[in-house]
Amino acid sequence: KSDYVKSAYIKLLLKKSLNTSDLVKTIETSGDYIKSDHYVSQILKSNQKAFLKNGRTITAYINATKNIQSDHYATGILKQVIEDKNISDRQLGSLLEITKGIKSDHYLTQLLKSIMNNRKMNDENMSKILALTSNIRSDHYKTTILKSALKNKGLSKKARAQFLATVKDIKSDHNVSSIITEILKNNSFNSSSINAIVKMVNDNISSSHYISNIYKKIAAKRLTESQLILIIESSAKTIKSSHSLTSVLVALSEQVNRSSAKVKNAYKAAAKNIKSDTYYGRVMKALN
Repeated sequence: KSDYVKSAYIKLLLKKSLNTSDLVKTIETSGDYIKSDHYVSQILKSNQKAFLKNGRTITAYINATKNIQSDHYATGILKQVIEDKNISDRQLGSLLEITKGIKSDHYLTQLLKSIMNNRKMNDENMSKILALTSNIRSDHYKTTILKSALKNKGLSKKARAQFLATVKDIKSDHNVSSIITEILKNNSFNSSSINAIVKMVNDNISSSHYISNIYKKIAAKRLTESQLILIIESSAKTIKSSHSLTSVLVALSEQVNRSSAKVKNAYKAAAKNIKSDTYYGRVMKALN
């Protein structure tokens, strides 16, 4: 009857040289007949190399872990797998299935961060991580994962599309702004992605304060004339505060002054959206 005694017998059994069928049966027995998450997790952590040696044992291992109700214990099992460099990327990709049973945003975030920090991500596994991130309810935790994902250089086209789709799910202007700031800081997207950033701003941020902060950061970069016009016109459409719009246009003015009449005309047109005479005067004074 006792889970303690059952687990003791299974640990003794695992000291024997078992074939694949016996290993599968042992894993299934652990998951089906031992009710204590503590003892099941002890067994699954005790002999991971043997348990993960082929497709049949991996499937049994995943199913046994899915029977664990506690997010704490399931996370502990996966963390040990992640840190084991002998576990291949293919095996890790299979084991990511276990995370679908983890309900806690906190534990799921811990795991996904640990994977990205400890493993060199291939395209398939990064895609799985971004798909799992979309299941996280908390804007805070979702933002944490996306920022970690940006540290993996060279996101594929598919991963970038997933990344941008996940950003759309974030409701907080503050969190979206912090993700875009991270992109700009790390140059995670190349210079051609200014268009993608502007689209992220237009689709996801409503606060004039946060929009102006992002565009002022972009103004510190060397921009093409088409990019300057894009930022100027987007600012005029999305920034409702005269103060915030003024700060963006003044930040862009140095580059505008070195540009063609077309860029200067866009700048003047945007300035007409400023309601305050004082701010309007400041913007026009910055233009040579």
